[in-house]
Amino acid sequence: MVSYYDELEIEDFAWDDAKKVFHYPCPCGDRFEITRAQLAKGEEVATCPSCSLLVRVVYDLMDYEDYDEDEEEGEQEEANESVIPELDPSVDFDARRAAYMRQMRFGLFVRMALLALVINPSLTA
Repeated sequence: MVSYYDELEIEDFAWDDAKKVFHYPCPCGDRFEITRAQLAKGEEVATCPSCSLLVRVVYDLMDYEDYDEDEEEGEQEEANESVIPELDPSVDFDARRAAYMRQMRFGLFVRMALLALVINPSLTA
C-alpha cells in the first residue's frame, strides 16, 4: 500500500505550458508534477523530483482519455526548430575565436596546481 502525503483535485494544480506538466507546490520547496500523458494512462500519482513525497491526484479519466501525445510532440518539435543554437560548433575549432576554450583548458591546470598547494603547502619549496 502506497502512502500519500495528500489527496488533491486536478483543479488545484497549475499548468506549466513550458514544461507541459501540471504542478502543485511541495513542502520541500519544489513541486509535485504530473503530465497529461500520465493522466490519459490513468495514473493518479504526482511526484516531487526533489523528495520522496507523493500526492494522489483526483480527476475524471474521461477528461484526458482523448489526449494525443503525438500532437503535443509535434508542437514541441516546432518550438525546438525556432530556437537558435547558442554557439556554432565550428567556433570551437576556429583558432581566432576559440580563445575562451583554450583559456578554459589551461585554467584547469592552474586551478589543479593551486589546489595542490592548498592541500600540501610543502610543495612550494
